[in-house]
Amino acid sequence: MKRKIDPMFQSDPLLGWLLASVYWSICLFVGIQLDYLHLWLYQIRELLQHGRFSHMKGETGVMHLVVSVLGFAVVFKSQQQLSTRYSGVGRPVCKAAKWVFGLVNGALETFIFVAIYKFGQGACLFHLGGHTFNYPPPPRFVQFISLYVGGFLPLMIYLGLIHALFWAPFVFPRHLRSEAPPFHKHALLPLVSITFAMMVPVIVWDDLVIPSIIHMYVDLDAAGTMNLPGPFWKATS
Repeated sequence: MKRKIDPMFQSDPLLGWLLASVYWSICLFVGIQLDYLHLWLYQIRELLQHGRFSHMKGETGVMHLVVSVLGFAVVFKSQQQLSTRYSGVGRPVCKAAKWVFGLVNGALETFIFVAIYKFGQGACLFHLGGHTFNYPPPPRFVQFISLYVGGFLPLMIYLGLIHALFWAPFVFPRHLRSEAPPFHKHALLPLVSITFAMMVPVIVWDDLVIPSIIHMYVDLDAAGTMNLPGPFWKATS
């Protein structure tokens, strides 16, 4: 018997979870190939055993802690604003779906984010080094700013594309409130702030743990607010 699609759902939840699993497999593959998974597990082990990374001592450790706390504060405030745009549209709560999506996607998609950021930085560095055109390199402060913009810009483009072309149409149910303000006025700045807070630990310390925790929190909150369904929901007639 053909599965019926409930009007509360934008897509078939089973298909959505299968597609998400394929995406997570790609993220895991990237994490393994670029050694991010190994680094992430190593950093988690260090934090659990020592409460900090072994190479972060004295002022470096304090600065990492301060930046992490400030980053979480920015993310918490930004996510509060984003959550006002979402609604469960009367769907039942599925705590298992919320926790599985939040933890798995929060951990694995972070590998893709870091890879895209570093790819953008690498392309920018290649250009700044004079490899693409025969000109002298610009001043150091210009190189410094360009490197961060060079990584941040392609990451923001990827975030927009993956949500518009994958998550929204194929995985997530209908969740945007009809009265939600325009995206560029209400959601753009919080998203940029969250992304920046995630990437700062990567940029400065090659820390993959704090970004993944931030990502998990954002995904848990979003999945809970929109009442993300499990794969085997009961169709309505």
